[in-house]
Amino acid sequence: MSDAGAHQWMEHALIALFDDVPDSEIDAALRSDDARAELKDRMNATLSAETANESIPAGPYADNLFHALLALRAKFDRQTALSKLALNLAMRSPPPRT
Repeated sequence: MSDAGAHQWMEHALIALFDDVPDSEIDAALRSDDARAELKDRMNATLSAETANESIPAGPYADNLFHALLALRAKFDRQTALSKLALNLAMRSPPPRT
């Protein structure tokens, strides 16, 4: 699996953040570790139910990536945030072999 494929959960989580989470909860999660952990648990339940048992991986690296998704959700409109995420994930993929 490519690195971008390993991070596919990020797109699904960002979509869910836009669809299901109000701005006030996003702001709280950006400011509080406890609120962020609670929201991450909720997102895992959502991803598990909606995307064939996908979830946000455990560990500090995934926690940092989830925090970045919260920042994208807070700062940009949906399309811009998704475009920025897609660009970031594309840059993680190795170039095609010729």
